[in-house]
Amino acid sequence: MCFAQETGVVINGVTWATCNVDKPGTFAAKPESAGMFYQWNRKVAYAATGDVANWNTSELTGTEWEAANDPSPAGWRVPTMEEFKSLLDRDNVEQEWDKTKKGVIFTDKETGASIFIPAVGYRESAPVKTLFGTVIKNAGELSDAEGDYPKGYYWSSTPYDVEEYKEYNFISFLKLSSLVCCGSRGGTSRNKGCMIRPVMIDAPVPIWKSNIIGVWKGNYRQSKVTVIVNDDMTGVLDFETSNGLLGKHKISVRYSMGTYSIKGTEWVEQTGNFNFLNLDGKISDGTFSGESFNLEKQN
Repeated sequence: MCFAQETGVVINGVTWATCNVDKPGTFAAKPESAGMFYQWNRKVAYAATGDVANWNTSELTGTEWEAANDPSPAGWRVPTMEEFKSLLDRDNVEQEWDKTKKGVIFTDKETGASIFIPAVGYRESAPVKTLFGTVIKNAGELSDAEGDYPKGYYWSSTPYDVEEYKEYNFISFLKLSSLVCCGSRGGTSRNKGCMIRPVMIDAPVPIWKSNIIGVWKGNYRQSKVTVIVNDDMTGVLDFETSNGLLGKHKISVRYSMGTYSIKGTEWVEQTGNFNFLNLDGKISDGTFSGESFNLEKQN
């Protein structure tokens, strides 16, 4: 089930919702539920099945999906193509076609976290005609939604950057297909009807007037912890063990639901003959606390 308080799943550093956008401001009921179709930078929702009336074929311009037109629930937004690229990064994310649910499972290779995105087709941007002018599909009509090999089309907020297509004013989108297993990117008309799988809105970069100091008792009673966070959400964690050993470790910082989570990345200054087993902590309301900060003594 998906709820308004959806916390999302982190895949390759990006927090994705587990369900598509349904009516403006709401999520679909389940990850495999289609949600509703949207045209680019418009907040009007169209049904996922059947025929629709009043399809808008007027020209769309601009280079950004305006916040006022974003139908994502509060705290979420339409993803950028860079965020879709992180989802398509096969070095870090596994893709698997689910032939029962008809969609793609994306799994973070490091954490095992996964999301499912259904392939439910798209709605035509304009009438489709033969060479002789015969209309074979109407504007707003469903395509690629039926049969054993449906495809999925998902909006990004990013204009298509392939040079030979720039004159067409296309927008980048994520395409799902069992035939190529499983995800790719392309460019398409802004009047097409595509689905939206939103990402969590990043919190403003926190402004801390001083370093964050806290006591963090790990398996070797690390204490005197100081955290320095940079504008790009990287930083350094300084600590001292109970027997006076000092250490510095690079960290990355992520935001989710009011809390900044810290992960260790690599040593700046290694503590004697100790290695990290893991490093996880949180900053909430300006207070730093550690959830796990375990060291391993080398032989």
